[in-house]
Amino acid sequence: MVPSPPRKRPVPTDRPLLSVVMPVYDGARFVEEAVRSVLAQAWRPLEVVAVDDGSKDGSLAILEGLARAHAGEGGAVVRVRAERNGGVGRARNVGLADARGEYVTFLDHDDVLTPGSLEARAAALAAFPGRFVYGRLAWLGTSPDGSTVSPGPDHRPATTYAEAWDRLGITTPGQVLLRRADAVACGGFPEERAVGGSDDRAFWLRLVRAGVRPHPIHDVVLRYRVHPGQASRTVAYKRARLALREAAVFAGDPPVRLVPEDVAGPVLARLAMDLAHDLLDTDPADAVRVAEEARAKWPPLRDDPLWAGFHAKRRRKLVGRVPLLGPLLRGARRWLVRDP
Repeated sequence: MVPSPPRKRPVPTDRPLLSVVMPVYDGARFVEEAVRSVLAQAWRPLEVVAVDDGSKDGSLAILEGLARAHAGEGGAVVRVRAERNGGVGRARNVGLADARGEYVTFLDHDDVLTPGSLEARAAALAAFPGRFVYGRLAWLGTSPDGSTVSPGPDHRPATTYAEAWDRLGITTPGQVLLRRADAVACGGFPEERAVGGSDDRAFWLRLVRAGVRPHPIHDVVLRYRVHPGQASRTVAYKRARLALREAAVFAGDPPVRLVPEDVAGPVLARLAMDLAHDLLDTDPADAVRVAEEARAKWPPLRDDPLWAGFHAKRRRKLVGRVPLLGPLLRGARRWLVRDP
């Protein structure tokens, strides 16, 4: 018996085109799974706009093969742009300029969408004009707390810039769906390399300052891959994240405080100490400088356990670098506290 040819999914005519912009840099291990998670969505019409950011590992060939295999398939297409390496912010903006959809999201090449992800967010976006919508994520790989796959926390709505700065629960752009016109109107993503992977947070704050408010939904819309090669695990990213968050507290000329100190202080102090802890492994002098500056700037840090923890780690590293210093210090301590 000859099998029947596969039936093409009917293309709804009353839905707007939805664009999934995917920046790709050396993503050969993961990018096919990411693209297929988009094509498996029920939403039609749909396009994937993949921007290869100068990959050297064969990612471009994989993307071009997917584009050929899925050309016009059931109302979904894959289009590929090959660009010189310019950073993730620039790649997202190139994809945004090339996208044709009324709705747009930005999926990283190492993440995957959950079934029904686009439909859940598109329904909320249509119901809330003047908003951008974001859902929850689940881990793909081992999460920082040791779990394998765990839903992210429930999100509280942020109605002001200060609330968005403080608690906007967006880990990765693939959680978000918005109107392309809003993304273009706010100027897109910053492209400076110094932003170092924090271009997405700057983009969300640009949207909020432009009057486009965030709207959380409780659906798990994305599986976020945790792996050693992630930019968000590097010192450069953490340094850029701290600088961007500090800069976003102020704006205008002369600078106007947009986030109250009692809100900004604890967050920035913790980000600074996170960076200082990592720097202890590579540049102890810079680690101390970052920690001291944070303690001087942000009073909440003065009584925070992070400060004591940082210096305890610093002492342990110092002891480990000097032979016999550890036993000598322990002996001196026992001698000082001995009974008379």
